Amino acid sequence: MSTPDLFLKAAFVGVIMAAAVGPIWMLCFRRALADGFWPGFASGLGAAGADALYGAVAAFGLTFVSDFLIAHRAWFMFGASLFLVWLGAHMFRARPRAAAGVLHVGGLAQACAGTLVLTLANPMTILSFLALFAGLGLTGARDLSTATSIVLGVFLGSTLWWVLLCGLAARIGPRLGDAAFVALNRGAGLLVIGFALYQLVRLVRG
Repeated sequence: MSTPDLFLKAAFVGVIMAAAVGPIWMLCFRRALADGFWPGFASGLGAAGADALYGAVAAFGLTFVSDFLIAHRAWFMFGASLFLVWLGAHMFRARPRAAAGVLHVGGLAQACAGTLVLTLANPMTILSFLALFAGLGLTGARDLSTATSIVLGVFLGSTLWWVLLCGLAARIGPRLGDAAFVALNRGAGLLVIGFALYQLVRLVRG
């Protein structure tokens, strides 16, 4: 398979992983609605970075990394779920457009780092990547240039999705009134908390 074909397939994986609706999707979309494109995109860029790192694990055949994450997935998921409960509660209580001001570079970096860590803390992401990569023939140890092309494809595909989603949200946001933002904050908060509690129940049941 040629390098351009691998790149396009990897970009497809990046788009699919980013487009999957979940707490990260909800967080980035809500932030773009309330704060504008750049704060939302900064959050999405953190998720894209995490996708690229997990893509590197699969593309370079770093099985020791994936084995470690899978072996300790209960602890990672427990920590991530508790953080999501806190995050969901914060979203639920947020005032309409409370953070509508433009964030400074430090704030954008913090938003990016937060979603990066949160995405990496969910070992189910690496399982999804391994399944998609195996289905498209992208797994296994490869030479540096080919593997790098795959990782870049994942990152750019994921980034493209966040550009489109946050761009759409940034256009919709200014048209929403305070009542709509209250409903959005509460709905998003409940969804994130619900997802976190579902993960915790699954952990308890083993």
